Amino acid sequence: MPAATTLAGHAREVLRWIALLGVLHSTVASVAMDVCPCHLPLQVHEEYIVSFTTYDTLPALASRLDNVLATYESPVSASSSSLHRQIQRHNIPTDFVVWHLHDMSLSVIRWLRIQPGIKSIVRNRRLQLTSLTTTDPTAARQDTFTSSSASWNYMDDWDISRLRAQNITGHGIKVAIFDTGVDPDHARRHFRHVEDIVNWTDEPLLRDSDGHGSFVAGIIASVHPACPGIAPDVRLVSFRVFTSTSASYTSWLLDALNFALFLDVDVLNFSFGGPDFADAPFVDKIHECAANGVVIVSAVGNHGPQYGSVTNPADQIDVLGVGGLGLSPSTIARFSARGQTLWEINSGYGRVKPDAVAPSMFVRGLSGENTCRLMNGTSMAAPLASGMSALVLSRLTPSQRSTFGHVGFLKGLFLQTATRLPSLWNATMRSTDDENTWQHIYEQGAGRLDINQALAALPSAMANPTVVLFPSSLNLTDCPYMWPHCLQPLYHTRLPLVINITMFHPTAVTSHLVGTPKWTPSNAEDDYLAIQTSTGSDLFWPYSGAIGVHIRVTRSVPHPMTVSGHLTFFISDAPPVQLYVEIPLIPAPPQRQRVLWDQFRNVQYPSGYIPHDNLHQQVDPFDSQGDHPHTNFCDFFHRLLSHHRLFVEVLTTDYTCVGDWSLYGVLVITDPEDSWFASEVALVDAAVRRHDGLSVVVIADWFNPGLVRHHMSFWDATTLSTWQPVTGGANVPAINTLLAGFGVGLSSHVWSNVELLYMSGSALIDLPDPSFVLYANLTQDTKKDRGVDTGLFKQDMKEMAIAAMVQIQGGGRIVVYGDSSCVDSSTVSQMEHGTEMARAQCEAMIDGLVEYALSGHLPQNAEPVPGLHVAEADAADSDHPFLAKYSRVLGHVPGCPNVALS
Repeated sequence: MPAATTLAGHAREVLRWIALLGVLHSTVASVAMDVCPCHLPLQVHEEYIVSFTTYDTLPALASRLDNVLATYESPVSASSSSLHRQIQRHNIPTDFVVWHLHDMSLSVIRWLRIQPGIKSIVRNRRLQLTSLTTTDPTAARQDTFTSSSASWNYMDDWDISRLRAQNITGHGIKVAIFDTGVDPDHARRHFRHVEDIVNWTDEPLLRDSDGHGSFVAGIIASVHPACPGIAPDVRLVSFRVFTSTSASYTSWLLDALNFALFLDVDVLNFSFGGPDFADAPFVDKIHECAANGVVIVSAVGNHGPQYGSVTNPADQIDVLGVGGLGLSPSTIARFSARGQTLWEINSGYGRVKPDAVAPSMFVRGLSGENTCRLMNGTSMAAPLASGMSALVLSRLTPSQRSTFGHVGFLKGLFLQTATRLPSLWNATMRSTDDENTWQHIYEQGAGRLDINQALAALPSAMANPTVVLFPSSLNLTDCPYMWPHCLQPLYHTRLPLVINITMFHPTAVTSHLVGTPKWTPSNAEDDYLAIQTSTGSDLFWPYSGAIGVHIRVTRSVPHPMTVSGHLTFFISDAPPVQLYVEIPLIPAPPQRQRVLWDQFRNVQYPSGYIPHDNLHQQVDPFDSQGDHPHTNFCDFFHRLLSHHRLFVEVLTTDYTCVGDWSLYGVLVITDPEDSWFASEVALVDAAVRRHDGLSVVVIADWFNPGLVRHHMSFWDATTLSTWQPVTGGANVPAINTLLAGFGVGLSSHVWSNVELLYMSGSALIDLPDPSFVLYANLTQDTKKDRGVDTGLFKQDMKEMAIAAMVQIQGGGRIVVYGDSSCVDSSTVSQMEHGTEMARAQCEAMIDGLVEYALSGHLPQNAEPVPGLHVAEADAADSDHPFLAKYSRVLGHVPGCPNVALS
């Protein structure tokens, strides 16, 4: 059952959120089918977190900050604050100060950031929990609870009673839970070893008013006979980081993480997360914990079945990110978030997440009435994985734990012993269909966690510690598990296929590649591939690293074949490790069937404020799912492959680095945010105008300069400045520059027709003679007055051109569609049910436009026009003062600047 991502408030109040991931509250006797996602939008607060490069006492750091500020060119009106700092009660070192800045220019912050010993300065975010309840009837139909549907008892399946008889109960392992606390009455009655309930909030009470924290703790360590925990003998530490009014501060989370380090916690459980993987202090602190031997387990989130929806910190390489199983041990819960990770998506490819899956539906735990209840969500899967981690660690001697008691070894062990779920391909399915059976690697990771297999493999894993690679092989004949890489064979002249491999070291907190990985084909006849690797850093840390594998076909392939071999990695402080590679090859397809997908033009949150493409959506205001053919555009990608029989290559560089434009029949540009270099515009013009030239398909989105500049700004707590959108839903001025030579131009107004799934788009206002168009009745969306709280105001409906088809004399074709909604699964999935017919009609229209680009065959309802020009008073211009900060074009030079036009 999917949980819609809902942010309370509007864009002015929102920068990032943290979501409690437990949903579907119910009692054992009566199970509700409602989804209750909980979100934490930012509230502005006048405090800053000044982080230092070293630890010291809180007074000493405050004094050091005062001494640094005393050297500033003018007196600084500021003060260090120990209010709400519970860390001072525990008399342990810290590495940051909460600092108030009074009536000063922000230039002092820019100055302070570069002073010796200062690591970073960020706003101390106040986070407010808001619970919203929605019902998804589709999910309810899929997951209706009956006496048989919850018959899978994971505790019996894992034979926990046998483990307890063997005294495998988590004894001696310290587990910390970051949540809403544990009710003291529960601690006395239903747990054996609650060592401490540490309150990091500004409230004096320890009561768990929400009940979520007690439930999560119970999954791990409860001794209640009706809902026993998986590891009842762990030494539990509960960190209460949310108040009774569901509020928290970044400083509380950082203090709690520092205290976890001080307590030598073995396992740390997060059942919350957020999309901001660029939040440096929090991300860095997670790395520090992992480097110090803390095994961190985090729920991936409940924003499935959308791809690219895994939350932070579950998306970090040194965190065990846990997804959710469905009603049976062989299915994935619809709500479980999917990969890939988005950190690397603009320059390469994301990593596999989730790492693995665990039970997440109808999980039993403690209720607030000293009884038991059922809850659903990846919040429930995470503590089960934390409990498994504790069971494994409890089998190690202290000496063994000092060597192997860390995320590198434990994560490698779990990935190697997980049970893969069945995968079944059906090309007619959409990614969000209830009946989807793909269950590929970016949905299930390594598969279902298996505590018994992990325990059985533990002795040999310690006796012969080896580096673990994930995926453990690149077998692209294994479909659909290796989706999307297995969907298309490779061929000569294709762009390199890029897959991100993660490495987990069994013993070394830091390691590195020694020399160049060696590619060895299985036989001489298989020598068709060149494989190169890349790493984001020369050093792998902590206990883990990412390796990009770039696969290229070096010579013509005479007939369909499959080649294989081994790629051997030499990693310091470990024996060599081999990655099996098996790749299907085909002769290069003809030009007409080859598509170049422009991914380079994508700019995404959290690097900048990229507003959502659908302005009618009253939820997450950020465009945060990657805008990639393997994330929210995957259904469009599938149609290009299955319906049009095309071969799609994803371009992550600018156009100057494309070696031969004559190889490609179509260039697809979908929802672009960045600009184009002048040399790129010239390359496209030349490629389109050549004989049998390139066709260009542009799927645009809304843009309005007044809306962008005056109605959508809010205070950004990371850059300490007012954020304005980098551009609109798409960079229409840049699109107009790209297409100006063909006489094509888009509107700078926002146009919509919800019944057509034309949610917030542009419209064609300039076309050459002759052209063909598709018309629709649209309304112009504007703001009533300044401020995002006013919402959209619809003017009268007007017939506008939503699509254009232009044949360039002697060359290719230009196709433009004004809105991306019907090719964006994240937009369509949030629509009300009953839009299936509209979606099918919209997809058919897009298919017709693609077919025109390929063959020149016009859609049935296309109308000829002898040119078109619609005057607009506030035409879109190219003035983007905020885009330059995030652009890879503005202020830069092309990647291959010496390219010759051809």
